[in-house]
Amino acid sequence: MRCAKWVVAACMSGCTLSEAAKAEEFSLSENLLAGFTRLEKAEDYPDTLTLPQGWATALTKMYARTTKTNREVATCLALSADISEENAKLRDARLVEYGALIRKRLTLPAQEFADQRAALRKRIEEVSVEVSEWSAGTINEGKQWEGSFNGAQCQGGIQGLVHTHPLESDAVHSDKDLQRVMSDNEKLDLVVHKDRVCVFIRDNTNPADSAPKQWELTSGFLSSPAPTSIPKTLESVAAGIVGAFNAAYYCGTIGKPLKKIAPAVEQENNPRVILGAKGLLVILKNSDPVRNISLNFPFTPVLDSAFLAAVAKTVDEPAGEVKTWSGKKIFERLSAVLTKEESAAFGNGIQVPDFRSGTKGRVERSFSCVIQKSVDCEVDRHTTGEYGVVEAHYVESKNFYRIAELQSGDSGRYLLSEVEVGSGTSLKGQGKLIGNQLEMSGPAHFKSDGYEIKGNFDNWVPEGNVQYRSAEDKEWRTGRFENGHLKKTSEVQ
Repeated sequence: MRCAKWVVAACMSGCTLSEAAKAEEFSLSENLLAGFTRLEKAEDYPDTLTLPQGWATALTKMYARTTKTNREVATCLALSADISEENAKLRDARLVEYGALIRKRLTLPAQEFADQRAALRKRIEEVSVEVSEWSAGTINEGKQWEGSFNGAQCQGGIQGLVHTHPLESDAVHSDKDLQRVMSDNEKLDLVVHKDRVCVFIRDNTNPADSAPKQWELTSGFLSSPAPTSIPKTLESVAAGIVGAFNAAYYCGTIGKPLKKIAPAVEQENNPRVILGAKGLLVILKNSDPVRNISLNFPFTPVLDSAFLAAVAKTVDEPAGEVKTWSGKKIFERLSAVLTKEESAAFGNGIQVPDFRSGTKGRVERSFSCVIQKSVDCEVDRHTTGEYGVVEAHYVESKNFYRIAELQSGDSGRYLLSEVEVGSGTSLKGQGKLIGNQLEMSGPAHFKSDGYEIKGNFDNWVPEGNVQYRSAEDKEWRTGRFENGHLKKTSEVQ
C-alpha cells in the first residue's frame, strides 16, 4: 500500500509537478516509522511492517560488528527531511493540538471524538515535508550483555533506537529492554540478532503510565502452552506485554516485511508456571537458609496446601487469600520478593543473581524448563564455569521429582527428597554435597511398593544397622546392610 497524502498536499500548496516528482512517496510503513501516521492501539497497526533500505543496511552492518566482538552495539535511527520553518511550526502546533484532543477523549461523545481526531490527523499529514535519507548514527560499542546509546550521534531527526544482542541470545526485547523502552516513553525501538530484528512501535502521543514488571516476560513464557521455540514464544509474550501499552510488536528477517506478532495465549495454571513458582521458593529458601519457611512440599505442578502455606509466609498475606491465587499470580508475587533482595535475569527462565551484572565466583541459582511437550523443569545451583547441583527437578515422563532444602550453617548439607509419584517409591533424608554431586549420605528413609528401610545411607546405599519392614507384617525389624545386601539379625520391638 502506498500513501501519498502529504505529497499531494505539497502540490496543493504551490509546488510544481517536477518538485512533486522529487518528493518521495511514503509507504504506510514509512509513514508509521516517521510518525506521520498515528495509531492509538496495537490492533490498529497493519499485519506487516517494512523497514526503509537505509535502516536495513545499517542493521546488517551493526550485527557484523557484534559477530566479531560478541558485544552489543547500539545507535540511533534517523530520518533527514526538508521542511520549511513555517511548516515545522505548523506541524508542531497541530501535534500539540492533537495531544490535547487525546487527553479530552473521555469527555467527548465517541463519534465527535473520532471525527475531530480524523480531521486533525489529516491536517497534520497535509504539512509539506520532503524526505532525503533514512540513516543510522554512529555505532556505540557496549558490553556482551549491555548496550549503551551514550555517544551515538544521528544526522536528522531521531526516530528511534536500535541495539544488537550477543550470539547466545535472540532478537526479542529482554526484560530490561522492555522496562527501558516503557519507562523512557520511547516510540520506536529495535533489537537485532543475526539476520533477525524485532521492532517495538507505538504512537508517541500515547505515553505509558508505568513500565512493565521485570518478571512479566518469564511469567508469560511459563504460562504459554508447551513451547516449541524459545524465541517465537518470547516474541508472542513480548507482544502481549507491549500491547497493554498500546504498542505493536513486529519480528522477521532484515530486509523483508516484518510480521506483526500476535500476543501469547496464556494459561494461568500452566504446569510450568506452577513449577516456576515452586522454583522461586527453592531459590529464596536455599539462598537464605534461615528464612522461616520449609521446602516440605512436593516439587510437582500442583498448588498443594504445604506450598501455599509457605507462599503465604513469604509474601506476608493471609493463607485464605493465597489459596485463591493462580500459579501465575503466585509466581509474580514471589518474583517481587526475589527482586527486592537480589538482582535477577528473567527470560525463558530465571537466573539469580543477574548474570549481566557480573557474577564471577558467586553462587548462582537458576530455574529453567526443557523445551518439549512433556514438562521437565529444574532448579540448578552452580558457580561460574562449574557443573551445577540440581536442587529441585520434576520430570513428567517419569512422574519423578526431587527437592532439596539447604541446611543453615552448612552449605554442603541438605534435606533431600526423591519421589516417584504414584508408585509409592521415595527416598527422604540427609543429603550431602560431595564435590559437585548431591548424594544421599546420612540418616534416610526409603519406601518402595511394599517395603521400607530406615538407617544410614552412604552414596544412596544403606550401610550398617538398619530397620526394615514389609507391607505384609507391618512390623519393624532390625538388620544390617553389608556390601549392598541386607542381613537380618532379630525381630524388632
